[in-house]
Amino acid sequence: EAFAAGELGDAKDYYEAVLEYDETQKDIYIKLADISIQEGKYESAIKTLKKGIKNTEDVEGAKEELTTKLEAAYIAAVDDKVKAASYKEALTMLDEAIAAVNTPVLVQKKKDIYMNQVTDMMEQKNYWDALDIAHKGFDATADKDFQEKIADAYIAMAEQEAEYGNYSYALGLVEEALYDVDSQKLKDTKLNLYKRWIDSDIEAGD
Repeated sequence: EAFAAGELGDAKDYYEAVLEYDETQKDIYIKLADISIQEGKYESAIKTLKKGIKNTEDVEGAKEELTTKLEAAYIAAVDDKVKAASYKEALTMLDEAIAAVNTPVLVQKKKDIYMNQVTDMMEQKNYWDALDIAHKGFDATADKDFQEKIADAYIAMAEQEAEYGNYSYALGLVEEALYDVDSQKLKDTKLNLYKRWIDSDIEAGD
């Protein structure tokens, strides 16, 4: 339910008065949370919903409804922080959310935030930063997709070095990567770099 800006205060006062009379009204907690979300006060919505879960333990179906709303409030809060590029705060909020409401949606959102950062860094050719974030993503989620990103970052750096003829350093990067990730892409890149290095030496008459 959406309220006009001038109605928010009156509605909030009314709902809070209802809870003073009966703190087990699950729908009222949801309405109060909706107002806070509409105002952009996500942490207030989260606090209200947690209080609602505690106070409606004996109300049938209340925990499920309030937990679903709590998940939505956390997602809105995280999205707001991501929009402001406050990724560290977004991830901290997600850790809190997962501790309170461990759902696949929240776990996936955590993965997505790390993945989006890795993609951004790769597009900007900030490969070391991409590598660092991919490692953090894997440590935080244990998702094997991050191992592919780790391999991609190493390969990009190796290819960059190979373009300048730095095959020894490029191969060193791939070797380092293979200690980190067992990837067929890395093995193929290693073989390809050796072949290109040999061809380069032949062309140079070495």
